[in-house]
Amino acid sequence: MTQNAPMLHDSSPKNKTALEYPLIVRWSEEDQAFIGSCPGIIGPCCHGQDRGHVLRQLVQIVNDWLADEEATESGVAPSWATEQETTA
Repeated sequence: MTQNAPMLHDSSPKNKTALEYPLIVRWSEEDQAFIGSCPGIIGPCCHGQDRGHVLRQLVQIVNDWLADEEATESGVAPSWATEQETTA
C-alpha cells in the first residue's frame, strides 16, 4: 500500500508532513510482517502484523524525522523530488 498526498513544490521543510512523501507499507514473506519505509527519507523502519498500525508508526517516524530536520535547519528533499526519484 502506498499513501501519497498532493504534491507541494515548496522545497522548504517547514510545515511539511509525512503525508507529503511516498509512504510504503508492504508485506514481507521473509519476515511474515508488514514493513514500512519512506523512500528518500528512511528505509525499512517499522514492522508489524497490522498494516494500519505500521502505517501509523511510519507516519510518526517520518514526522519526527522532518521535525528534527527543521530544528537543525538541514536540507530536506522536497516531497515532489523524492517521489520523482522513486518512480524513475
